[in-house]
Amino acid sequence: MVKIVQKINRELFIGYDNDCWEEVFTVNDMKIRLFDIYNNPLRNLKSKISIDDFNAIVQSERLKLDSLISDSYRTSEGLNTYFLLDKNDIYIFSFGELQPTRVVLNVESHWQTI
Repeated sequence: MVKIVQKINRELFIGYDNDCWEEVFTVNDMKIRLFDIYNNPLRNLKSKISIDDFNAIVQSERLKLDSLISDSYRTSEGLNTYFLLDKNDIYIFSFGELQPTRVVLNVESHWQTI
């Protein structure tokens, strides 16, 4: 079972895509880089938690399934969603292009498995 710890909705980065890959971001005392989450699209979380818990996260975040891009989940702004699993903590991120070569990275929420 999962429960939401915090709805964060905080912008971590906005700028040119070349600069984003080198940045180190702090999320709840954790140091992360874009590489830490980029290979974890939200659809892969299905294999790590129950489908009911996964669906609860998708519903709570109001994500839309874009089936044209192999089960990609997107925010209402059209950004792709990713996750970071750290022990019992699950962090949801959104990342994508706002304009050509200009990107945004947000931390959306913090969940916990119980």
